[in-house]
Amino acid sequence: MKRSAALLSPAIFGSFDGATSVVGVLLTLIGHPEQIMPTSLGLAAAGGVGMAAGSWLSQNTNAGPVEAVAIGGATAVGTLLPALPYLALAGMAAIVASAVILVLLGAGITAVRARNRSALRAAAETYGVLLAVCAAVALCALATGSAG
Repeated sequence: MKRSAALLSPAIFGSFDGATSVVGVLLTLIGHPEQIMPTSLGLAAAGGVGMAAGSWLSQNTNAGPVEAVAIGGATAVGTLLPALPYLALAGMAAIVASAVILVLLGAGITAVRARNRSALRAAAETYGVLLAVCAAVALCALATGSAG
């Protein structure tokens, strides 16, 4: 297997982990948009380093630091991309732009995953998880009154 193909799995894992994690930040802080970027940056740094270190520490002897960097970097990127609209946009425009980025991230992940399963199944699984995360976080935000 080519090295780039071997890095797809950790890249998908990391980017999806980052994207789903930042959904918690975005939905919880929707009433406090000025806190979204600083919180997302901290989450990207901690999540990226944590995923890279966790991956590296759990690797068998055939894998190594390249895979760890791939998963850590992908986690940081997946965390930051949906938060970027809050640097330049406000209100509904930032929310919509962030949602579009999440949909596009999901499409990219679905396309890669559809290589070894049906495209419909890959899309249902990917977007099903994203929707489940959004629902879980929205319920937590509503229960704690942190949604605005």
